[in-house]
Amino acid sequence: MSRIFWDTNIFIYLMEGSGENHNLARKLLNRMFVRRDELITSAMTLGELLVKPLEANRPDLAQRYEALLGARP
Repeated sequence: MSRIFWDTNIFIYLMEGSGENHNLARKLLNRMFVRRDELITSAMTLGELLVKPLEANRPDLAQRYEALLGARP
């Protein structure tokens, strides 16, 4: 088991991406679950993730990010 830090771009690949970057992010996450790794990130990541969805009037995507990072119950 390891502590793995994800920066903003990996969350974007996972949630909004397609193609190879999305597939790699999903494989990485699946491998982390199998290994029981701890996923960590910074508080700034959530702020960075919310900028584009809120600018694009996509509260649905903003809520998905908040749920993913545990910012919403």
